[in-house]
Amino acid sequence: MTTLRALAFDGNGVPAEHLPRLKGLMSRVVETLQDTIDIIDFWKKPIEVKKLRGNIDTEILPAGIPQLTERHERIAVEILKLAEKRHTELTR
Repeated sequence: MTTLRALAFDGNGVPAEHLPRLKGLMSRVVETLQDTIDIIDFWKKPIEVKKLRGNIDTEILPAGIPQLTERHERIAVEILKLAEKRHTELTR
């Protein structure tokens, strides 16, 4: 959530009214990542990575958090970068 906080909320705290939706969104994103990246050489398959980025983007947009909606593409890219670095942790 730190990456989201830095990107969407300029490093400030998440407004209380958005916190429950943000937690739900992050749970769905982690579940999507875990369901998707557990294939051999996932990160070397650009079409699959692009599809996953689109799926994450699709999760962000309807979350109803204006700060995320404004920067949804950048946030999706950063989530993927972080997921690639933490691939092993996500696939346990």
